[in-house]
Amino acid sequence: MEQRPAVEDVLPMTPLQEGLLFHANYDDGPDVYVAHTTVDLEGPVRPERLREAVTRLLAGQPALRASFRVLERRGAVQVIQSTVRTPWQEVDLTAEPPDRVDEAAAEVAGTERAGRFALDRAPLIRFTLLRLAEARWRLLVTHHHILLDGWSIPLLMHELFRHYAADGVPLPAGVSPKNFFTWLASQDRDQARSAWQDELAGLESGTMVAEHATLAQAGAPGEVVTRLSATTTAALTTSCRQLGVTVNTAVQTAWALLLAEWTGREDVVFGAVVAGRPPEVSGIGAQLGLFVNTVPVRLTLPSARTVGDLLTGLQDRQSRLSAHQHLGLTDIRQLARIDGDLFDTVVVFENYPVDAAALDLPDGLRVTDVSGRSPMHYPLSLIAEPGRELTLRLGYRPGLVGPDRVTRLAGRLTHLLGVLAGAAPTTPLGRLDLLGAVERERALAVASGEVVTAPSRPIPEAFAHQVATRPDDIAVVSGDVQLSYAEFGSLVDEVAGALRDHGVGPEDLVAICAERGPEVVAAMLAVLQVGAAYLPLDPGYPPDRLGYLLADGRPVLVLTTDAARGRLPADGTPRVPLPTLAPVGA
Repeated sequence: MEQRPAVEDVLPMTPLQEGLLFHANYDDGPDVYVAHTTVDLEGPVRPERLREAVTRLLAGQPALRASFRVLERRGAVQVIQSTVRTPWQEVDLTAEPPDRVDEAAAEVAGTERAGRFALDRAPLIRFTLLRLAEARWRLLVTHHHILLDGWSIPLLMHELFRHYAADGVPLPAGVSPKNFFTWLASQDRDQARSAWQDELAGLESGTMVAEHATLAQAGAPGEVVTRLSATTTAALTTSCRQLGVTVNTAVQTAWALLLAEWTGREDVVFGAVVAGRPPEVSGIGAQLGLFVNTVPVRLTLPSARTVGDLLTGLQDRQSRLSAHQHLGLTDIRQLARIDGDLFDTVVVFENYPVDAAALDLPDGLRVTDVSGRSPMHYPLSLIAEPGRELTLRLGYRPGLVGPDRVTRLAGRLTHLLGVLAGAAPTTPLGRLDLLGAVERERALAVASGEVVTAPSRPIPEAFAHQVATRPDDIAVVSGDVQLSYAEFGSLVDEVAGALRDHGVGPEDLVAICAERGPEVVAAMLAVLQVGAAYLPLDPGYPPDRLGYLLADGRPVLVLTTDAARGRLPADGTPRVPLPTLAPVGA
């Protein structure tokens, strides 16, 4: 019988860890919080020695032996085991044709990224060594984000290769995060709540780019990468230095301007990932773990406000709030007197890359490249990486924000940063040239073009006209579903026929309860086609709310999907199923 490892310690969780555990317990799709670091090596690697270095790394670092679970009496905790197995595998790709080695390595990496972790089973990290050629190797390090933050990755790599170089000679053990949680418990939560309540006072609503979206619609994360030229990066750094602000502040300001353009709002909010490593905790900078936190950043952007005031004002407020960044986002959200979420975009300023040259490697072995992937669940995110050229990584969920739009946003963002780099501090926002050359030409072309007045006609008639004149053009795209006007028109006719079969006609009210997608649009058009009116019901509403809306509206029937049907209360209103759409190529 296998002996269970002893429990070394039971510790609380950070606010972000609690949030990640919640997501993991309620989301059975691909886990977007599986992070991945790739280290390319050249020279004489001894696999058995590297495996032993991994074993010693896990033995010496309590944070790497943690699992996460909810206990009946203690709530959400992390359990530090005394020992864990060595999560190690080796893959030899030298038998592959030379022109396919990189492809085969990418396939292994993709499989590793797709492999979920059970958060209640340690360790939540895996190491895979690929042999690409006689002296070419690739180390894949895959972990769940609940275990480590970005700050920890360089620390982990340095310690791993120190163990490899030591070749079995013991190294000092890592420090438990217990001191951090002692510090966290001592903080004045009431004072922190008061500070965040003041920061969010007067906010009318959150800033959303994909409101009402669900993770089921999101799709696998994608990324668009762009870079600020070395000249513009230098100019931006100089401007920030003259104002006494950081480049991070400028990046956040540019993101706020981008959101303001997108949403048409002057008061915008987005998330920012903060390090969460208080200097009061001794040695916190060298500890492995997840200490980062996500907090809201709010900017108001009236046209009369100057660039200098905007940048310095933001940095001053962030400095005042830094002492309260330990408060969890759930608690902060409750302090904002608004309906819905605060934001669905987030900005990360990463200033802790792995320095390959600083890794302690034996003679003849060198690191040629280090790269990482740490996607997020947000519809849209920005990771800014400083350097000679400021690198901007825009992460997105393609079912919520399409890649073409993100590519345009990347261009807008680089333009806005260039504007901030060259603007005088006294320049009002209203006088900034916020449109790039391409957008300006497009806007001028539209503004100077011929004005055509379209004939006024009812929506069903206008849609029927499009079906008749553009049958093969694409009418609807949603994730993997793509329909032409002819196909979509047939779908609308099918739903309208079902309504007529149930006797629905003018002046009737039909409820539509379904997840956002083409089926909902088809249902709306079908209801209008038979002359009725529709009552939209969000399946995400609480059952009591849905019951109230049905009782108040008294629809003749409900158009719904199998997934949404279970959310509806049993009130006797007939349910009519909507057709299920197949993905392209299915």
